Amino acid sequence: GSEQILPKSGGMISKETIEHAAMMPVKEIDGSPLLCWGMNGSLNNLPVSVCDATIAQDFSLQEKGKKRVHFNAGAWVHVELPEDTNQRWCLLDETSVPTPIRMDYFSHKMNMQTASVGNDIIGKKCVLYQPAEKDRQLSSQLLHEIQKLIEYTPGYVAISVKGNCVDFFLRGRFLSRAVSIS
Repeated sequence: GSEQILPKSGGMISKETIEHAAMMPVKEIDGSPLLCWGMNGSLNNLPVSVCDATIAQDFSLQEKGKKRVHFNAGAWVHVELPEDTNQRWCLLDETSVPTPIRMDYFSHKMNMQTASVGNDIIGKKCVLYQPAEKDRQLSSQLLHEIQKLIEYTPGYVAISVKGNCVDFFLRGRFLSRAVSIS
């Protein structure tokens, strides 16, 4: 059910979409995030948007060290649900957003804290963040589906649920075709 593919645009996915998901920081510079190969459509009557995304993120190796920039690249998927889930959480593979960037973002900027994942297999690879005032366990059915996604995906999965929006970032996975430099 997809529409046209947009090689130089993220389609319905924009900087605001990524910032609304509140799953990772986006450095305020021209050209970040770089969104391309955008595609919009529907799957099981749910509006779905997909694109390749490269997101600049600030970090420093020491507390008062030199500021550096990390470029986090992968595929971004945005799904709009028909109704509000009344949930807010992010589940990130520890490699999907580098640890110093992730910890700084969630602890200082988002007022979210880590919580128990509730699944030992997922808990070995992923970190669950929830608002500081909430402590809601994810359902075993949802965790089972997330585990299947993680096992299937040859990349690093990050998931954000915020109201009626679900966003996925698959670090290291791309929609565009690999092109040989030679």
